[in-house]
Amino acid sequence: MLRRTFALTLLLLLTARADEVVVRDGVITNVPAHPRLYVPTPEVLAASASNEENFTPLIESAAGRYGLETALVKAVVKVESAFYPKALSGSGAMGLMQLMPATARELGVSDPWDPTANVDGGCRYLRAMLERFDGDLRLALAAYNAGPRSVEYYGAVPPYPETQRYVVLVLEHYRRYGGAGGEKVEVVGGECSAPVYIAPDGTITNVPPTP
Repeated sequence: MLRRTFALTLLLLLTARADEVVVRDGVITNVPAHPRLYVPTPEVLAASASNEENFTPLIESAAGRYGLETALVKAVVKVESAFYPKALSGSGAMGLMQLMPATARELGVSDPWDPTANVDGGCRYLRAMLERFDGDLRLALAAYNAGPRSVEYYGAVPPYPETQRYVVLVLEHYRRYGGAGGEKVEVVGGECSAPVYIAPDGTITNVPPTP
């Protein structure tokens, strides 16, 4: 049975057009990724400026806690949710920083709809991606959107149109918010009361690895 499944999979990949076959999170597939980005409504966009003002103190606090630039976190929130705390994407990503359900669980975020918990978890995840990719902002942002294993496989921003567009948009807003870094940033300082560890299989956990 396993041999038959493998043979069918191999046949599928060999007969698919080259531009249909991608590697997503380390898995070879010709199934396109589900749209992850939340698409804000006109009403949400109209309220974006006032929501941004209301949530900026919360974002500043979380960014400082994890040694991140406020400009970077605001840029991510801008692209992810347009500062709408009830944003929900077609693939189930939730809240200001659009945490996927599995990511929220791994980060220990029990209520992704709570703005404070959502931004705290999103900042921890973003910092983990920056550390994982040695401060390379483009790769860290791509990992935030598409998953770290996809970035590691390609050694670059994966060839997913959504992810490539996402990285460009976040960097544009980062500069607009006055971000001090280029595409390589240094993550230093900040207290991390709930440290994040990344297991060899790519999962994120706050449980330290055993010696």
